[in-house]
Amino acid sequence: MRPATIAVLSASPAISKARRAKWSFPRANARSASRRQTSRSWLPIRPSKKVSPVSSTLTLSLDRLLALMDRLPAAQTVFQATGGTHAVALASPDGQVFMSAEDVGRHNAMDKVIGRALFEKRNFAGLLALLSGRISFEMALKAVRAGIPILAAVSAPTSMALE
Repeated sequence: MRPATIAVLSASPAISKARRAKWSFPRANARSASRRQTSRSWLPIRPSKKVSPVSSTLTLSLDRLLALMDRLPAAQTVFQATGGTHAVALASPDGQVFMSAEDVGRHNAMDKVIGRALFEKRNFAGLLALLSGRISFEMALKAVRAGIPILAAVSAPTSMALE
């Protein structure tokens, strides 16, 4: 079943802040811990150093993207059995390369698939990332740091991921 919406982030000025920031986690204090979680100000994350933007000429059609997204559920064997995992796949636009990883944590799934691609010496500039969940700014930042130019997911990105 195809999702109703697919969110896509690419190497464009729309995510320039996310591409250029390196995030650090300062110690929490009582003041920050008491802030409401509905505001961005509660986050213990602040940009500290710049990360180089991803430059790429990688493109693909919407039909091709949807075809790749349709392959993601078939790669989720643990999710089919339990309903409790996230998946991330790295794929080439033509579908020749398609590697995926599952984990209870979406960040872990992203780390696993990036690690596998590094082990196989893949060129990240020619791959796109497909997520079974939302695109948070941490997931966008992981993609930028790895050099992945296109990030697509079945649900909407968070506002910080767009920044």
